[in-house]
Amino acid sequence: MTTTAIPQWASLPEHQDEIQRVRQAFRQTYGKEPDGVWSAPGRLNLLGEYIDFLGGSCMPMPLPYRTYIAGSLRRDGVLRASSLQMPGDERTIVIRDIQPGHIKGWFTYVAGVAWAMNHEGGRDIMLPGQFGADLLINSRVPVGGGLSSSAALECSTALALLDLSCPAAPRLPGYRCGSFRPLPDNDALRARLAQVCITAENKVAGAHTGGLDQTASLRSKPGQALVVDFRDFSIDPIHLNPAEARAKFFLLLIRIPRTRLHIMVLLTRRAASESCSESAWSHLSA
Repeated sequence: MTTTAIPQWASLPEHQDEIQRVRQAFRQTYGKEPDGVWSAPGRLNLLGEYIDFLGGSCMPMPLPYRTYIAGSLRRDGVLRASSLQMPGDERTIVIRDIQPGHIKGWFTYVAGVAWAMNHEGGRDIMLPGQFGADLLINSRVPVGGGLSSSAALECSTALALLDLSCPAAPRLPGYRCGSFRPLPDNDALRARLAQVCITAENKVAGAHTGGLDQTASLRSKPGQALVVDFRDFSIDPIHLNPAEARAKFFLLLIRIPRTRLHIMVLLTRRAASESCSESAWSHLSA
């Protein structure tokens, strides 16, 4: 039997149109204006797979596909989130009650960031006691396509929560509220937020990643790739503009939904990679 696949070509989203779309969705969902819109991109990895957690080097680049979050401040300690990709699945939780292993589904990536900001982010990233937020999410990063939609969700959440909590929380010297709406050049703070998102994915979502996705999403800029040394998470930006070189990247998405089995496969691959690395070092040092 022959199976024929009919391709569906995806157009590139227009950034300003997406901002207006998520603003309108927020108004329709919550009946009020959002305080702002934040976004973070998915990533394409050009070199280095399954070696970030071994301290290797990788070269990712950001994609024009981003996850957008419109948000507004609450002052009752409640985090509420809805997603256009999950209609009818509004989630609500008291931030102080967030615990690893107690949340399921897509909301783990959102609530996990709030938990990690409070437990491992540091005092200047920690959320104030009565801080809460209403969030409306629209992901333009294809889900389950290997383009780091989960990291884009985590990173856009981190930017939103940090900015929304800014008026009531101490911040780093030089940080001003609203500074993440235009992308700042504060790589040191973005590197710390990337570590927060890595913690969220590892400890709350249960997907043990090495940090490639979050580093690329928060620390790269359009028109460049990053060479990331995962021994110390140092980066070396490289100018990369495919249009100038008359080149194109072709992404083939087969749209297989991610399940718990996919996470187990990832964990198995990581364990195998770590085992090979240990064996190689043992052989070289013998």
